[in-house]
Amino acid sequence: MVRGQGELIDTLPMSAVDFDHAISVVIDFLAEQKGIVDTGKIGIFGTSLGAYFAMRAAAKDKRIAAYVSLSGNFDGRGLLNLAPMLRRDMLRKFGLDDDQPNLQPNRLIPPLSTLKQAIAAPLLLIHGGKDHTAVVGELERIRAWAQGQTEVWFYENAEHICYSLFAEILPAMGDWLAGQLQV
Repeated sequence: MVRGQGELIDTLPMSAVDFDHAISVVIDFLAEQKGIVDTGKIGIFGTSLGAYFAMRAAAKDKRIAAYVSLSGNFDGRGLLNLAPMLRRDMLRKFGLDDDQPNLQPNRLIPPLSTLKQAIAAPLLLIHGGKDHTAVVGELERIRAWAQGQTEVWFYENAEHICYSLFAEILPAMGDWLAGQLQV
């Protein structure tokens, strides 16, 4: 279980700085399953704040060979863009009340640039031009931070996580990952 998720909501607060450890533990488990998983061909995908968590993992765990971010965040500023009910729910996951007088979102979700290393694996950034949660500036900050091959699919009229384009984007994203991992 990951802190702040599922049954642990309201028990243990979520932490953006150690979420990547949970992903590495899963990869460790997969690596122990001899002959089942080729640990040289592990890809990871995340959406919104999950994309942020997965990018942290991809930067820290070199076993992740390719990564896709769908409307990912570079830091915590996206919390300020959430609708009030979503913001309240997200802050609750972090163990905070919505009435924090001096909320500093980058303390909850530090900029990716605070990591010792950036993503070196191939990276696909998918983003919508009408995304009001992870604004276009997030895309540009991620692109500047990444060190490896980076590809951007930008959809001018798409919203957060480009959900209206899933029928098009999800299969293409899977094909991109398969190509990067040579599967």
